[in-house]
Amino acid sequence: MLFSKKTIHNAGYAALLGFVAYQWIESDTMQIRLNQSFDTLRTAQRETEEVKAQLAESKQQLETAQSRLQEVNAQLSRTRSVGSSVSSDGASAASGANSVASSTSFTESLIQLAEKAARLDRGFKAFPALEIPELSLLTEADWIKVVSDHANLETPEQMRRALESLVASAKGRALEVFRDAAFRTGVGSDTKSTANLDPLLSELRQKLNGQILQRYELLPAASLESGWFEQPDVKRHVSSVDQAPALIVREKAPAGGQQQVLVFFAMPQSRDNGKRYTSSSIFALLQKSRP
Repeated sequence: MLFSKKTIHNAGYAALLGFVAYQWIESDTMQIRLNQSFDTLRTAQRETEEVKAQLAESKQQLETAQSRLQEVNAQLSRTRSVGSSVSSDGASAASGANSVASSTSFTESLIQLAEKAARLDRGFKAFPALEIPELSLLTEADWIKVVSDHANLETPEQMRRALESLVASAKGRALEVFRDAAFRTGVGSDTKSTANLDPLLSELRQKLNGQILQRYELLPAASLESGWFEQPDVKRHVSSVDQAPALIVREKAPAGGQQQVLVFFAMPQSRDNGKRYTSSSIFALLQKSRP
């Protein structure tokens, strides 16, 4: 025999020791890898918790901002309800501004603008001739724009100018309704369409209340008094348009130192699916007297 039993036994024993040592090394390596995996997992979990905490904080800040903006919207809604003035002294807005300590500078600014809007609204008591029904058409953004443009409301003159800007915006909103109604009905697209204003009036009655409608007149351009189009302010807006005026919408009794005017220009060649459309221009004519 080449190998004795003892030699074979020793060789087998050595092989067994080598296998055990190999398994031990592999087990140790696996343990290291597992530890590394657990470390990675713990790091990921920690980062996830941090992100969750940040999201929770951001959500809280957003909810706070939304709450403050709701206060602003509520204040502005109270500032001008449809067809009526608000008699509130703005204390509710001030208390709302102080109720939440962790608001952003943006929402704080909105609260201040809301308070100014309430103050501006109370100014109509001093200038009642400026209070027109079209004010009900104003949006919250319209109020904020005016009080932003007029930083000071301390003197009667400053208050009057701010109110006149607000009134001009309100009348502009009304004329936008007139314009959209004319586009939908086709009245004003040419001189022939102005012979029957009933479709336009029917459309307007669905959009505007009677108090607003009675403050305006709809006139075919051909029926206007002689020389009206020769006024410098009118000529500046009308002469730059190639088409002839077809329909005029204007205030009967101008308020706020300006007469708002809407002119429709005939464009018989402009068609879309067989329906005529027209261009228009909204502008204001300055009045010599103020309320």
